[in-house]
Amino acid sequence: MQRNVKYLVCHELRRMPISLLVSGIIYAIGGFFTGGILVSAQELQDERAIQLIQQFTSDWMMLCLATSLGFAFTKDYLDYFRTDAFSRRTAFYRKLPLTNREIVVARHVILLITVVPMSVCFHIPAYLIIRLGSLATGIEYLGAAVSWLGISLLAGAGYIYLELGFSGRKYLVYTMLALGIALVLLTGLGFMGIFLVGGSFQLVRNYHAWPPVLSVLAGAAGMWFVAKKTVRRLNVRDLL
Repeated sequence: MQRNVKYLVCHELRRMPISLLVSGIIYAIGGFFTGGILVSAQELQDERAIQLIQQFTSDWMMLCLATSLGFAFTKDYLDYFRTDAFSRRTAFYRKLPLTNREIVVARHVILLITVVPMSVCFHIPAYLIIRLGSLATGIEYLGAAVSWLGISLLAGAGYIYLELGFSGRKYLVYTMLALGIALVLLTGLGFMGIFLVGGSFQLVRNYHAWPPVLSVLAGAAGMWFVAKKTVRRLNVRDLL
């Protein structure tokens, strides 16, 4: 199994250097603007409505980018809903002496490899801007970033489940549905005065290392559970 997984991982990584570079730049720009929006929101003490909108916007940007940090945006992600590129790639792998479990494990290894440099690209610009605004210390931001890593792992596993388990069109539809649900939840939390980015800083201030540790453990456990579901889904999926 280890040899086959290594083959798949190396095969995919050889296609990704330029995509990783471009994705890193995109994430860095996203981190810069996310931090900037959050800092400007904190400065609007007399404009409560605008402050809430900007806090909501920074939460939305953080959620959308953090949940995709395990991916390098190759050309397949630009038109998979038309070409069904992921299904065709999985069908090709099935013609090789590979098991579905090996295919799923390799895809998750790539997620783990990718999430680290992409997280660095995203969080460093965000931290530099937030630190200029004195919203969080280095330790507080590091704890919050690790907390978001748990979300990245769980969401990444969910995307892999959709990528391997469904056609390109269904992948797109389910992704849009998930984003719609997230938007509704963020709106509801915002009306209650609960914001994810600021709240993650506060949790680290109050409980120190516990929030990031528990988040990563929960994310890893969820990733393992979703991976098992992905294998079962792939076992019954007809790719003909």
